[in-house]
Amino acid sequence: MRAITAKTARLPVVALVLLTSAAAAFGGDWPTFRADNARSSGTKVAIPRRVKALWTFKPEVANGATAPVAAGGTVFIAGSDGVVRAIGADDGKLRWKAYTGGAINFPPAIWNGRAYVGSNDGRVYAFDAATGKKLWQFRVAPVERKIPLYGQIASTWPVAGGVVVDKGVVYAAAGIADYDTTHVCALDAVTGKIKWHNNTAGIVDRGVNNGVSVHGGLWLEQGKLCFPGGNVYAKATFDLA
Repeated sequence: MRAITAKTARLPVVALVLLTSAAAAFGGDWPTFRADNARSSGTKVAIPRRVKALWTFKPEVANGATAPVAAGGTVFIAGSDGVVRAIGADDGKLRWKAYTGGAINFPPAIWNGRAYVGSNDGRVYAFDAATGKKLWQFRVAPVERKIPLYGQIASTWPVAGGVVVDKGVVYAAAGIADYDTTHVCALDAVTGKIKWHNNTAGIVDRGVNNGVSVHGGLWLEQGKLCFPGGNVYAKATFDLA
């Protein structure tokens, strides 16, 4: 599987109209980045050859929004302003906004009526998908320490690669530089309680790096949690349990 980068997650917001016209009209959800946790970018729902724009939505995000996801008749996006937005799939109207403490690089993951995001403030957030109410937050970063990052203030350990939700567990990774360590964790999707934490991931490829660092989005592959883990092309893998 090719590396998934934060840059590929940022698409023009007008893409919402095509996704929602197909997903909403034919009953198919697209609940996470690229459809599923394997990032297959595919669906079993029949898509018509011709689609038309139903509506457009332009959020107040100076540097762009994430790709959209859709579930239960609602479209969700996030953005570099740290805001999660829920939009009606039928009318394109804003339903709610919820805030985090840093930029969000990947779209929310929707599971069991909840919306989950990783933020550059070093935290994972869970929101009620219907109302936007914050259900819990968990700091993956080991301590509160800030750095300048792409013109904004972020944690030294941003959760920049999004999250994966699978079988009631939220997986996230925080960290930029291998010398600051990278923190990978599994959280209970309902309570936000930690299930396991790994900050001694080791080295993916001694020829190119000194340790694991988060260089892109997370995905699941053959029962493993994966992300580009060292100089982009070196894949880091972790057992789920």
